[in-house]
Amino acid sequence: MSQPSPPSHTRPTPQPHGAASPETIGEIIAPALAQCDVTLHGVRWLHEHRRTILQIMIDTEAGVGLDECEKVSNVLTDVLDVYEISQKPYDLQVSSPGAERPLRTPEAWQGAVGRKVRIVYSEEGSAPVTVEGHLLAYSSELTTVEIRKKQQRKPLVIPTTSVQSGKILVDI
Repeated sequence: MSQPSPPSHTRPTPQPHGAASPETIGEIIAPALAQCDVTLHGVRWLHEHRRTILQIMIDTEAGVGLDECEKVSNVLTDVLDVYEISQKPYDLQVSSPGAERPLRTPEAWQGAVGRKVRIVYSEEGSAPVTVEGHLLAYSSELTTVEIRKKQQRKPLVIPTTSVQSGKILVDI
């Protein structure tokens, strides 16, 4: 699955030398996030104007506001200081994944059922196809999305192994 695009002034960077991987950081912070009643959406290192940033994206079923971000930031600062995840200074940034967010995990796909999504998939030997519609169902075997075709709504069933990426869209 694809990573969310950072703002144009920020670029993803390989993890800094002497720093823990995003996967390791995710494992370290998981218990603290559970106590804060939020789920981890992503961890990545960024570089912005000669600063190193550790970006942690969190989510809840009700969405994430500034209060949740501040609370989680305060908790994670203490946790990350104990584990010394980087030999160099960095800024911690806790944020929501945004309204239009990529779907990376089975749990994220399950949580998106009923929402408008964009799915890129390809059948064996074919070019990738992009469809938009409401996600009707998701399992490890099949992904079903309701698409519009000639003013009619029809379910499209895609083998989940054919899905290359997915993203929640704002449904206006």
